[in-house]
Amino acid sequence: MKKPPQAVGKADALDRLRDEQRQIDELLARCAQPEHGPPASTLPPPSALDRARMTGLAFTLLRVYDGLESRLLEPALAQAAGATHPVLALAAQRRTAVLHAMDAFEKLPPRDPRHTETRVRAMTSLVHEVRAWFDFDENQLFGLARELSQGGRIDLSALDHEFAMRQEALLSAGREG
Repeated sequence: MKKPPQAVGKADALDRLRDEQRQIDELLARCAQPEHGPPASTLPPPSALDRARMTGLAFTLLRVYDGLESRLLEPALAQAAGATHPVLALAAQRRTAVLHAMDAFEKLPPRDPRHTETRVRAMTSLVHEVRAWFDFDENQLFGLARELSQGGRIDLSALDHEFAMRQEALLSAGREG
């Protein structure tokens, strides 16, 4: 996922979303790291308690990411490009797939050794769906946003200001929930 070059100090809404993507991907990669067998990382596998905490944090960040995208970015894009733009419909499908995978994972019995393999499969599926969503965003949704921004139809810097305010509220709600 490469982002286009930008002037130093010119962060915008897409940069904020990319930062969220990076944090989520790192957390999920650690959560999906096998407990036994060859390490998927240079870091040792997390303990069950650390894995549970990281999973909770990753899910909170995914919900924040979803909130920023679905409640701020997509409505701005819909207003500028039209609500029926095909990229927006596909974005909703990607997001829904991730939310279903999160829901399926959360319904599994926690820390029950009889369900470890099922939890690993569900986490692997979730990681796959999240990465597909982020790839789609980077290649399609963010491309549409950049195109509309360059055409002066949306202001990604102003949108970033809204993101900052909403992000704090969503994070606070996630910590309380």
